[in-house]
Amino acid sequence: MIIVALAADPFAPSRALAAAVGGSWESDDGGLSWTSSDDYPSVLPASLVFDVEFAGVAYAGAAQGVWKSIDGGRTWSAAASGLPAAVILALLPVPGSGGAVVAATSQGV
Repeated sequence: MIIVALAADPFAPSRALAAAVGGSWESDDGGLSWTSSDDYPSVLPASLVFDVEFAGVAYAGAAQGVWKSIDGGRTWSAAASGLPAAVILALLPVPGSGGAVVAATSQGV
C-alpha cells in the first residue's frame, strides 16, 4: 500500500486520516491502529487536510477533484466547483473565510 497523504484532526487530537492508493484509513487512537474507511471515494488521492475552524470538516484532493467530509472523514461527497480538470496536489482551508479552500493543482493555484 502506498500512503500519499496524512492529516491529524485539530479538534480531536487522537483522530487521523491516511489517504492511500486504493482507499483511505482512519485512526481514533493517535495512529496506534487503523481501519479502512469504506466510504472514501474510488479516486486516486493526492492531498488531505482538516479544516482548522470547523470541527469534523476534512478535504481530500485527488486526480478527480476535491472531496469533503463533515464528519471527520467517515463519509465523503464531491465538493469542487469551478476547478480545472487537474490533479489537486494540495489544499489549504482559509481561516476566517467561512469555509473557502485554496487548491494547488497540476495546472496552478
